[in-house]
Amino acid sequence: ASPWRDRLDARLVGFEQLADLCHHEFDLIVSNPPYFSSGIITPDSRRLSARHQGKLSPLALLSEGGNLLKEKGRVVMIIPADQTDSLVEEAMRLNFGLRRITLVRGHSSAPLKRALLDFAYRPTSDMELVAPKDADLLTLEESPGIPTHDYTALCRDFYLKF
Repeated sequence: ASPWRDRLDARLVGFEQLADLCHHEFDLIVSNPPYFSSGIITPDSRRLSARHQGKLSPLALLSEGGNLLKEKGRVVMIIPADQTDSLVEEAMRLNFGLRRITLVRGHSSAPLKRALLDFAYRPTSDMELVAPKDADLLTLEESPGIPTHDYTALCRDFYLKF
């Protein structure tokens, strides 16, 4: 029923097969990839399975994503904060540059939990890139159940509770 149905094509395929099936180049790939790479190998529940990387790791999004992007295309994703430095290093090796990074924590005294990363493929000299040390910081709650102004401003269009 979408007004854009003539421009949409939905297929159920693995990400690693998309380049062979799709004859388009994209401006942007957005992902909330599975985070966990250790622990159980064959999760019993769909929830556990969705949270474990398998073939769709953040690194796979970059290595396979380069085959799907237009020049100056971007890959944006959210990952555990403690994986940031190693992923940024690998991204540079794959010809991606970090355009923006936001580190996320639950409250002002909580440890960093997630990193929101915006990578540009084949960055050009006129493109402004950043280093992980230049990260923005997003705190989600002022106190339990009370979102910060920044979090509310960022998500109000997506959450009914805001």
